[in-house]
Amino acid sequence: MVEDIKNIIENGALIVDVRTPGEYKEGHIEGSLNIPLNKIDEATEWLQKDVPTVLVCASGERSGMAMEILQAK
Repeated sequence: MVEDIKNIIENGALIVDVRTPGEYKEGHIEGSLNIPLNKIDEATEWLQKDVPTVLVCASGERSGMAMEILQAK
């Protein structure tokens, strides 16, 4: 699974960190965008459906919630 994610990222996936700006500032994946979970719905207006997106957070809970929001759109 980790290798699959690495391949997806190497092939141009967008990495979206859904943690708070403070958490993001403390450390994040280089090249990732910070779109906090409470703003992810607004991002559906400009995120492209045909670009693979990897969602990250601290534990997987917020990224799972973000995935549900994006899939619903």
